[in-house]
Amino acid sequence: MSKLPKFIQILFVLALASVSLNAQRVKVAVFYGSNLQKVFIEAEKGKFSVVADGKKIATIKKSKTITLSRIGTKTRVSTLKKQLGDFNKVEFKPDKKATAFLTISPMSPKLAARNYAGTFTAQSVAGKLRFVSHVGIVPYLAGVVESETGTKRALEFYKAQSVICRTYTVGHMNRHAKEGFYLCDGVHCQAYKNRNKYDMHITKAVKATNDFVITYKDSSLTEAVFSANCGGITNNSEDVWKRAMPYLRSVVDTFCITEKQATWEKSISTEDWTKYVSEKVRKDLARIDTVAVAYSTDKREKYMPITLQIKVSDIRRDFKLRSAFISVIPDSTGVTFHGRGYGHGVGMCQEGAMRMGRLGFSYFEIIQFYYTDVLILSGNKLGYRPPR
Repeated sequence: MSKLPKFIQILFVLALASVSLNAQRVKVAVFYGSNLQKVFIEAEKGKFSVVADGKKIATIKKSKTITLSRIGTKTRVSTLKKQLGDFNKVEFKPDKKATAFLTISPMSPKLAARNYAGTFTAQSVAGKLRFVSHVGIVPYLAGVVESETGTKRALEFYKAQSVICRTYTVGHMNRHAKEGFYLCDGVHCQAYKNRNKYDMHITKAVKATNDFVITYKDSSLTEAVFSANCGGITNNSEDVWKRAMPYLRSVVDTFCITEKQATWEKSISTEDWTKYVSEKVRKDLARIDTVAVAYSTDKREKYMPITLQIKVSDIRRDFKLRSAFISVIPDSTGVTFHGRGYGHGVGMCQEGAMRMGRLGFSYFEIIQFYYTDVLILSGNKLGYRPPR
């Protein structure tokens, strides 16, 4: 490199830096919360080598199915015609010469089939089959964004969501380290229910945002959380969780108030509501320090007022409401919850961001609208890498 002109050396170094994070692979457990006992495996496209305990035992392609079953601490591999054996570890390795996608169809329990790219390992762990996807960050993020947002959105919104999901990914790579993988596919981490299959603008958005992540103004990585719809105003982080984060400040959001999930209603009968409140009050009464209740008046009163409160978060959980942003209106048959938004309301409001994308805002503008005093920086330059 020393013989090259200096400006070419700089470009070469920058080119290497720009691909280093995106060239890494992540390990993600799929069907993580499911008690898998038996699955069918098929190549939707291309072909895969089946390697069991280090030895190739089969090749699968479209219309050729392999069955995996948990047998004690082993994983049994079978074809339609014969049993291939019981193994400690089974790997599905795609043919590197062509694009290959694997379809996993759980049969016990019966669950919807999913389709993924990359290498897979399967093992019997803790009484169930565990599948771990070994996939590049770009196809992983594209699958996450499609799982989290759906299809047919504005490209700038997809870019904003890509940066948010990348920020989460590089900041939580050790979340499942003790279990032998990085992340899971559920709400505990990020939804990863399929490869990017239905809207290729998503992969375009992931690639266009390169290695960008969201940091606070001191360059520390953020918890770039989001929810479906904030109902017109986002929450401060401490309004929902214990910790106040300087970049998760409440903002008035007029972009989401006309969207699908901005408002909703749910009615509860008088009997159910009265029973619920009575049970809550009874539990609260048991916790009241009667000695500490102060009361004074300048005239005789018939009753001494004692105010009891019910946490709105409890009401949301107990009645399975879309959000805790509610008004409670009584009527002749009971009460009606008039709600706003969907989710916890902290950070980016997805439906608001979707509308911003449609209106022509850039992904930088979307991110900086919802997160206070943040920067969008290169993850490579900040040194973020998946663990080895």
